[in-house]
Amino acid sequence: MYTICEQLNISILTHPLGNANGFLQYYKEQDVYLIHINNDLEEKDFIIAHELGHYFLHKTLNTFRISNCSTALEDKLEHQADIFATELLLTDEMFMNAYPQIQSWSLEQAATFYKLPITAIQYKYSQMQLLSKKRTENRSNNYFNLAF
Repeated sequence: MYTICEQLNISILTHPLGNANGFLQYYKEQDVYLIHINNDLEEKDFIIAHELGHYFLHKTLNTFRISNCSTALEDKLEHQADIFATELLLTDEMFMNAYPQIQSWSLEQAATFYKLPITAIQYKYSQMQLLSKKRTENRSNNYFNLAF
């Protein structure tokens, strides 16, 4: 992820951002992108990957204008950036390689193991089709024993 930023000439800056985790900024005059990260966060890698998601998926959109007009669209864009970040930081191969070790862990334990937010782990489990109603109701099988 840092290599991607370096290759794209995207600088990463950390500073106090209050309630914001981070944001992607474009300076048109210099044709440069910056990722700003809140220096109080523990999961900086996920936020950087999330902002890269905005870069690859939404860089042509004026997200400040969107956030003032449509919360539904803003939520959709944020969800897409979260999915991008999850897939960048936790590939299917990584997940399946660790599966024998983590299959009985809680969401919190898996999130700590991967150093990702719980929402990223929830998405990945769902994406890998390891959480169906049948599987979560039958806790005696070998699938993740997770409760939502």
